[in-house]
Amino acid sequence: MGEVYRAKDTRLPQGDVAVEILPASAVGNPERQRRFAQEAITAGALNHPNILAVYDTSASKARLRISSRSWSTGRHCVRK
Repeated sequence: MGEVYRAKDTRLPQGDVAVEILPASAVGNPERQRRFAQEAITAGALNHPNILAVYDTSASKARLRISSRSWSTGRHCVRK
């Protein structure tokens, strides 16, 4: 439900992370903010090799919610 970017987190040994950001168009929508925060909480509680680990969540005035996850290189998941 967010925009995902590859980034470097110097606090983590593996370095590369996926940062998921709530889109700017959804920042003013309290329901989207709530769902995005719930997604981070739910994913953070899971431990499975096919699910990326959540290392950190935070908020800022510009984008409100950010979820940082381990980076995984793989195929695109969108159905053709």
